[in-house]
Amino acid sequence: ALVREYARRLYHGCLDIAARHCLATHAADGEDFARLVHDVGETAFDEARSVLVQEGRVREGDGTRTVLAEFIAVFLEFVAFAPDLLPVWFPALEDGQSLRDRLASLVDAPAILARTRPEGLAAHGARPPAIDTAEVRALGDVSLGWIEDHNFVVNDPTLREAIEQSGAVMIGYRSVRDAMRSR
Repeated sequence: ALVREYARRLYHGCLDIAARHCLATHAADGEDFARLVHDVGETAFDEARSVLVQEGRVREGDGTRTVLAEFIAVFLEFVAFAPDLLPVWFPALEDGQSLRDRLASLVDAPAILARTRPEGLAAHGARPPAIDTAEVRALGDVSLGWIEDHNFVVNDPTLREAIEQSGAVMIGYRSVRDAMRSR
């Protein structure tokens, strides 16, 4: 539970950095920035601002850019780690899946999640194989390729046969890790 909590906090922090960096390139009165606020929805954004102030995530009077960056980080954190909290914190959000996909692609949330999960940290940022979990599926359509790749590697007998015929030997991560530690 402790590792999961630290992974969650690290994920949030990395999302926040990515969102701030992305939003820094958009003029606050520009079309892309306005479209992003529009995608969230005026009412939902006003509600998100209020909730984020109440929860101490932003201060009263923080600019739209700061609030939007924190909203993106909190929203995507909840998508990955606590999807049941989304309607509690942000009940005015209407099209959750579309917004998930838009925000996840904006900051490359799947890559950030992969890097900040314990498996990703152990591999120094390498994307771990996807596992069909609620957390991964919560990222939306962007996760389907990961799940499909994982299922192919794990379940497709033709891949295993091809590997065996080639003379290669399949070993798992733990075998490699243990061999490296024994040196």
